[in-house]
Amino acid sequence: LTELSLKIEPMVAFVGDSIRFEGALTSQGNPLARREVDILLNGSRYITARTRTDGHYQGTLQVPYWYTPEMDLQALYYPRDEDIGLYIASLSPVVKLKVLFYEAGLEVTVEDKAYPGLETTVNGKFDYGQSPPLIERKVEIYLDDVFITELKTGEEFSQEIKLSPELDVGKHTITVSAVAAERYSPVVASAILDVTKVPLTLDINIPAVALIPGGIDLGGKLYSEVGPVSGAQIRMGLGKSQVELVSSEDGTFDTEIKMGMGFSLIGSQDLGIQ
Repeated sequence: LTELSLKIEPMVAFVGDSIRFEGALTSQGNPLARREVDILLNGSRYITARTRTDGHYQGTLQVPYWYTPEMDLQALYYPRDEDIGLYIASLSPVVKLKVLFYEAGLEVTVEDKAYPGLETTVNGKFDYGQSPPLIERKVEIYLDDVFITELKTGEEFSQEIKLSPELDVGKHTITVSAVAAERYSPVVASAILDVTKVPLTLDINIPAVALIPGGIDLGGKLYSEVGPVSGAQIRMGLGKSQVELVSSEDGTFDTEIKMGMGFSLIGSQDLGIQ
């Protein structure tokens, strides 16, 4: 029969700090010297100590960066080598370590509307409460659980992200994850992003009267609530005459539709635009 004890000092510590541990291993009141004792942390072996000639052992361990309010410590002895068959394994009573770490709240906001193929802004703000704020921490941004970008920031940030042109319209989730940083636990927050199509507006200048045969000059501007639409393909048709063009950087365009002689074009005609 063996008996094993364990004490720790201090019993309250921050993650990353070092604590001292000590205890004794005996068998029927007699010390067991030069035996290995495992220190278990939440049931898993974390560090090993060796008993002295008087059966006592001691050492230090670093509190791991596990952001939980408590950790359970125990000492474990089990027979090795020549001890097998002579002694029985023993486990010390559980000693609870109160674990300290800093926590922060995180508020994430996004724009009211976002559009496929365009940029949108993600804003975030940390609230450290009574804890000292971090000067800088790493933040990762995800769209529907897909990694988009990362940045280093202070207590507030504003980050533009580019949305894929193939992104479906509807509700999407923006998730911001701030990874753990020493005494600071990780924090995650999300916001709903409403993705919608951009409504387009086309202003076009059409002559009141056109003579045939000849050309009809057409011009105008394509824009939306987010600004001019550049590089858009525009197809126009009048009767059997068709023309294709691309809007310029400022959304403007101009073209000419060539018209031949034909009685079918006399009178009012509809101009088709795509």
